[in-house]
Amino acid sequence: MVIGPTIIPERVSTPEGIAKIINRNIPGIPNMSVPSVDVRDVAEAHIKALFAKDLHGKRIIINKASQTLLDLANILDQELRQHGYNV
Repeated sequence: MVIGPTIIPERVSTPEGIAKIINRNIPGIPNMSVPSVDVRDVAEAHIKALFAKDLHGKRIIINKASQTLLDLANILDQELRQHGYNV
């Protein structure tokens, strides 16, 4: 899961999923862990890969941490409750 600010106004992929959790548009939170990383870290890795040697044809996995979707929902609830949301 790539998390962070977007440069487009449309909600796609991760932002859409997070919005659905915030707005309680899904009936429950699945009991699963997902790897997560900040979009700015992904951008930095892309730039470094452009100039790195010996990466042609290789895949680079970027993961800051793994967390459960329930943990994510709880973090969103703590942060957004002060703004009137009940995640």
